[in-house]
Amino acid sequence: MNYDAIETDIEGLSGKISFNEEGHRHNFTLHVVEMTIQSAMVKVATWSDMLGLIPVAAKHVELHSPGSYEKNKTYIITTTLQEPYMMLKNERGQYRNNDIFFGFCKDLADYISRELAIKYEIRVVRDGKYGSESPQTKAGWNGLVGELLRKVSVRYIK
Repeated sequence: MNYDAIETDIEGLSGKISFNEEGHRHNFTLHVVEMTIQSAMVKVATWSDMLGLIPVAAKHVELHSPGSYEKNKTYIITTTLQEPYMMLKNERGQYRNNDIFFGFCKDLADYISRELAIKYEIRVVRDGKYGSESPQTKAGWNGLVGELLRKVSVRYIK
């Protein structure tokens, strides 16, 4: 089939949308953004169908402190067992508390604990699930999500 494309302009939610005679969109600009650690969107370039990619000067985004935290508390990490993130050591009898665990998330927790000078305790979610909607469960979810919603694992222990 041969369709004759008609050059057209329409009004969209974000302004005028134009198509050329071949049906391709034209006369538009895209903003290229980068997300910072704290989810701030920083414009790093623009792209247009006429000029291509044009980098913009980086703007300093001031990172805010994640808030206060108490060093004399023990924070709870609720998790599921999943290779390679969180696993149990085979010789558990030789180890105590958090030392029975290993894996990427355990290493990350150890690092954060050292950097912030805080204590933590790892708790494995009781049903071993990540969580899905479950109308018969209190708070409507099971698994890790349900335990967080029901505050089974409190934020910290005094």
